[in-house]
Amino acid sequence: MPTNNIIQHLVDGNLSVAKTETEALLYSKLHDVLDLVTKEVAPETYKEAVGMFGLVEKKKTKLDAVGSEDGDIDNDDDSDESDDYLKNRRNVVGFAIRKRKGQKEEK
Repeated sequence: MPTNNIIQHLVDGNLSVAKTETEALLYSKLHDVLDLVTKEVAPETYKEAVGMFGLVEKKKTKLDAVGSEDGDIDNDDDSDESDDYLKNRRNVVGFAIRKRKGQKEEK
């Protein structure tokens, strides 16, 4: 067993050989784990990511027809505080634009 060999080298005072064998053992274990991740975990993670992307694609909604807009400003299928924020933001920006145009006309 490799660990027994490493311990024996340490007992015998062969520290550099023990270090070399320890590093080789660790790299071997790391390679095994990375191989496992590549073969088993990565494909599952990829499938999950693709599945989520598919759900996002399906959730996309069309814009409201002109003249039949509703309270769902961001078109995420619900009317919530984000829609209130966007409505307020549009009003503030529109007011600022109208005010600036009015100042330019006065000059």
